[in-house]
Parts: sequence; structure tokens; C-alpha cells
Amino acid sequence: MMKSIQAKWLLALIVLVGLGAGAYVMQKQHRENQQEESPVSSVTSRPSKNNALSLTEAQTLIQKVNGEWPSDSQKILSQSGNKTVVGGGVGAQGYDKITYTIEGQQVHIHEEFGTLDGGKYSVLDYMPAQDYTVDR
Repeated sequence: MMKSIQAKWLLALIVLVGLGAGAYVMQKQHRENQQEESPVSSVTSRPSKNNALSLTEAQTLIQKVNGEWPSDSQKILSQSGNKTVVGGGVGAQGYDKITYTIEGQQVHIHEEFGTLDGGKYSVLDYMPAQDYTVDR
């Protein structure tokens, strides 16, 4: 009889620990999903003193001209002088590059649509590049 009671308590403890771990995982996933869904549209464009663009400002500028912002893994690929290149994934194999060239308070944007199919970056022939000019 005592072993039966101990076994039931042990089973109940295992269930409670399992539920607690499951709840923790669900909370973590919920927080990650909220971070992914949070819009950046409330960010204002602020020019930096050294003409380098932040990733946030780059996104704000491309949105000002209704350009396309990569949906996955956006990052600054290079920065040199007045030029910043941002890249990011689009869909399964898509990869877009956006080049920002700063001239005073104007920014010239060259948006190129490409793919990583075959293991290397190549431009998509059927999607012509887009060029924009916007004020910071």
C-alpha cells in the first residue's frame, strides 16, 4: 500500500515537472514570436554624424520609398565611406541586396533582387533592379 502511494506521488511529480517545462517552452516561443512580429515602422530616420547607416535607418529609408525590405536575416554586408550595403533573405532561396549611397541629406538607393540558388548569389534577370532617391 505504501509503495502504491509513493508511486502515485512520483508520477504526479513527474507530470508537474513536465507541465512546467512545457509551459516554459511555450512562453519562450511566444516571446520570440512577439519579437519577430514587432513592427519597426515607428522608428524615425536620424542621420548619423559619420554618414554610416544603421540597419534600422536603412529599413526606414527603403520603406519611405515603398521599396522591398528583406523578410529574413537582414544585416549590413559592408560599410565604407558614404556607402552601405544591406542584404537579407526573401523566401526559400531569395536574397536581396540594397545599396545606400549618401550625398548630403539625400540617399540614393539601389535595390537588387537575387537568389542564393546553386550556393552563390546571382541577380534575377526577370526582376529588374530599382533605384530611388530619398531625403534623410
